[in-house]
Amino acid sequence: TLYYSLRSKIFEWIFSIQKAGGYTALILFAIYFLLSIVNSIVQWFPQTMPPKTAFEILRMIVEVNGVLIGFSGIIFAQLLWALNSQQNIAYENLLQELNQDDLETYLKKFDDRRRDLVVYVFFTSVLFLGSVINSLREMAIISRAEFFGFEEVYTMSFLFWPIMLLIGGIISLLFPFFGFSLTPPPPLNKKPESFETS
Repeated sequence: TLYYSLRSKIFEWIFSIQKAGGYTALILFAIYFLLSIVNSIVQWFPQTMPPKTAFEILRMIVEVNGVLIGFSGIIFAQLLWALNSQQNIAYENLLQELNQDDLETYLKKFDDRRRDLVVYVFFTSVLFLGSVINSLREMAIISRAEFFGFEEVYTMSFLFWPIMLLIGGIISLLFPFFGFSLTPPPPLNKKPESFETS
């Protein structure tokens, strides 16, 4: 009836708003936590420092990003290999136990996980590359400042974004270990077994 249809739509909107609100709160908390970490790290250094020292710090950040990019590539390649192996094993084991529609539905869960893994790779790479690009930009600015005779540069101004993106990339790199399941999806109902009458 119209009443039950309208009520179900209202509940769907309420649940969607609650879900969106939960995601928003989680994102805001993550941003606050990330800013707190960056601020704590920047406080380790003096408020200003010589351009050569700042240049060396940024160079080390670029090197760390390069190592983490290579490390993340190895991790995600292993995760993708494990996912493909699970899909092949599941296909061989369930080929005779499920009908074609149920088998395709079950294998689609692996496609969803593979898509999620690609998203993790994309965001992790973007964060690390963003840290590298910001570091190179700040290195160019510091070199120009040194050329014009500036003896000190502000620490927060050149360290904030490189460290911010670097820590964000590390968190994104660690996220699959907690949010990505390596256990196979639960099996669907098997197709009914045929029987013979004597």
